[in-house]
Amino acid sequence: MKCWGDKICEKFQKKDFSHIIYILPRKIKVLENYKHMEPWKREKEIKGAFKIKKNMRASLKKKKLLILDDVCTTGSQISELAYTLGERGVSEVYALVIGKTIG
Repeated sequence: MKCWGDKICEKFQKKDFSHIIYILPRKIKVLENYKHMEPWKREKEIKGAFKIKKNMRASLKKKKLLILDDVCTTGSQISELAYTLGERGVSEVYALVIGKTIG
């Protein structure tokens, strides 16, 4: 997704904030098997997984952000990230899922 994100930021002359958002280390191992979980378990496991670097939180205030993802099965990751961003003062969050088909 990084290459798509770079192209979109460049095209619309917008800033990439992906470097200030991270997944908690204790959640990374759990999320490796995320695609094999039932939807209710995905929602439970993703809670609190995303964090924003403390020194960068102020730079998100009143921003409109676009989340890019390559897969959206239940929407729980996008929903949790949008929630985390909203808690940090982001005014609007949009999501775009970009996929490729065979053929």
